[in-house]
Amino acid sequence: MVDAGSYHTELVANGSDTVTVFLFDANDQPVASAGFKGNAILVVGGKPARFALEAAEGHKLVGKAPGPVDAGVKGAVQITLPDGTTIQGKF
Repeated sequence: MVDAGSYHTELVANGSDTVTVFLFDANDQPVASAGFKGNAILVVGGKPARFALEAAEGHKLVGKAPGPVDAGVKGAVQITLPDGTTIQGKF
């Protein structure tokens, strides 16, 4: 889990092309992702790849990378809150 503004984010990648980002408040309580959106910029296959993250059920954002994303991937996510404010988490 990493800090992203006043939120915490957790990026989960497991070798598939699907990436999940979980949202938490400053007290590590889940935050419903409705109204949130974002972008991920991750190193995929040795090259930077940018792709969209969309709100999904519960407290997560989900996106499809252009290729398999391994656990421990390096990069960042930029998340836009419902009020238009943006936050960033670096992994």
